[in-house]
Amino acid sequence: MDEGLERASARERSLAEVLAVVGLSAGLAIGPSTPRVIYFSAKDLGVREGSRFDHTDDIEQALRWILRLDEGCWSVVFWKELDEEDYWVTEGKFAFIHLVIRDCPVREACLATGVDLGGAVCEAVHGYWAGLLESVFARKVDLFTGHTGFGSCLLRLRTTSS
Repeated sequence: MDEGLERASARERSLAEVLAVVGLSAGLAIGPSTPRVIYFSAKDLGVREGSRFDHTDDIEQALRWILRLDEGCWSVVFWKELDEEDYWVTEGKFAFIHLVIRDCPVREACLATGVDLGGAVCEAVHGYWAGLLESVFARKVDLFTGHTGFGSCLLRLRTTSS
């Protein structure tokens, strides 16, 4: 194996282990409410960090900005029920869209280290994304984990109707 590739692989494993330690130690320090506490802490950080982005109502553009989709670390597609005409669904004062996260370095790290999917590490990422999106959209945004799995995870993004 190429020495550079071996080094990159070793670093990836080490980062996965560090991520696992952070997630598991947060659970020991905070207790059963860890995922939600971490979500809201990361969301606050995302709101602050989101000020570096422009504003848009275009979900595809927003995701390109915050996930740097052109770099290939993340893969996100929209999902809808067969009977739905649009990806966005409005229910009262809220609008929802489902995001399927296919390529995800966090999921890969969790699977490599045995950390539960959907726990503190995932909630930290989802909270951070929600905060960034809240800044980009200039309105309230929350992300809810609908499903976690080996091949992909399903998130539900909720925002106020514009």
